[in-house]
Amino acid sequence: MVGDSTGALYAPTRNPDYLIKIVMTGGGDATVTKAVGTGTSGYNGNTTRFGSLAPGTAVQISQPQGLSLGLDGNVIFAEAGNSMIRAYEPRTGHVTDVLGGLVSPGGVPQAGFNGDGHYGDQTKLDRPLDVASPRLTPTWSPTPETTGSANSAPAPSTRTRSAE
Repeated sequence: MVGDSTGALYAPTRNPDYLIKIVMTGGGDATVTKAVGTGTSGYNGNTTRFGSLAPGTAVQISQPQGLSLGLDGNVIFAEAGNSMIRAYEPRTGHVTDVLGGLVSPGGVPQAGFNGDGHYGDQTKLDRPLDVASPRLTPTWSPTPETTGSANSAPAPSTRTRSAE
């Protein structure tokens, strides 16, 4: 679970797979809304090569795990089922693929390890379980001018990956 500057809390759920937003309304009551996920586990693609600009509630996710809050206010989350790191942008409601967006011709995210030195959308991850984002700006394009970083804690490969 992670909280943002407005006091909202975000948490991953499984079966069904969602990223939920919790807002305390006073007197111990809370409003819970679905921020990301359709309720169907899976991956339904990107609108562009560099990330998805679909509303969070139209984006399928699979096994959301650890969360982190970027300095820009975006909620970064590890998605073990799709072997990728994604970001939810509360100000727009969009979801962006940050790391591990290498997708097979059949539209399935590819898990594994393909070495270092690749741009985020060309990197394979192997079921990441957590993420830390001290300076991450997920709406970046992979250019030398890009700044930001993300660290993912893997599961089976037991390798910590860092991207800038």
